[in-house]
Amino acid sequence: MKRIFLSVCLAMVAAVLYGCSGLRVDAAGYTDSTMVPLPMEFKGIDVEDAIEVVFGGVGDEAFIESDANLLPYIEVYETRGLLKIRFSDDIHLRGNRWNHLHTIVKIPYKNGVNTVSVSGASSFSSGVPFTGTSFSVSASGASEVICDIDVTDNIMVDLSGAASLQCGTVRAARMYIDASGASSFSASGMVSECEMSLSGASSIESAPGTDRYSLRLDKCTGDLSGASSAVFCSDGFIACSLSGGSHIYFKGGADSKRSDCSGGSSIEWDGYLLYE
Repeated sequence: MKRIFLSVCLAMVAAVLYGCSGLRVDAAGYTDSTMVPLPMEFKGIDVEDAIEVVFGGVGDEAFIESDANLLPYIEVYETRGLLKIRFSDDIHLRGNRWNHLHTIVKIPYKNGVNTVSVSGASSFSSGVPFTGTSFSVSASGASEVICDIDVTDNIMVDLSGAASLQCGTVRAARMYIDASGASSFSASGMVSECEMSLSGASSIESAPGTDRYSLRLDKCTGDLSGASSAVFCSDGFIACSLSGGSHIYFKGGADSKRSDCSGGSSIEWDGYLLYE
């Protein structure tokens, strides 16, 4: 399903790049790169148009690599504390070469970034954990975010349209996650309180390559619907509403009596069926 959705999102990017007005450009068919000055006042990062962004390293310039003819039309600018990375509005690409484009932007690490948003089959990865009081992530349209998060208070996660968030390590007092349309969140670590809303075959699970229950959510509330699922360890309580063939699989001593299941849904403790 995610592969199909990715194709749809790339087609949407193509519709933006190839339209009825504006500047039409022929792809060169080979890549080139450039360095551009990077404004350092931003606290958030927003990525669009199937661009891959890598966050890390030092310096005050952004490295950009793309098709040579499109390079001048990639925008990296700051507005109201948000670093925007995208294609120009008036650029349209002839033919079907958009389907083979790979645009990458590398930006140096900056302390204090507390929000990341990606859309339109874009990707964002950070080699440095995000720290501080709170952090928010938004991903849509088959986009993905890969990073570690270690904050003292809240994490806000909003995923839609086959988007994904992958965290090798996550730590927070509270996490609020809304995932829809076959989106996924995978992580290892500890969150004291988690409020989840999962729909349309979305999922929460441990980070790849780790123990199945390496994600700990001690106090868990919320709702799961439409064949969604969550896998975690808990020693607190689970008070969730499950419907439409959704499932929670957990390990630990959590009290799950306040949960309710309907429509073929279930809660299982370490392989044993508790409620359905």
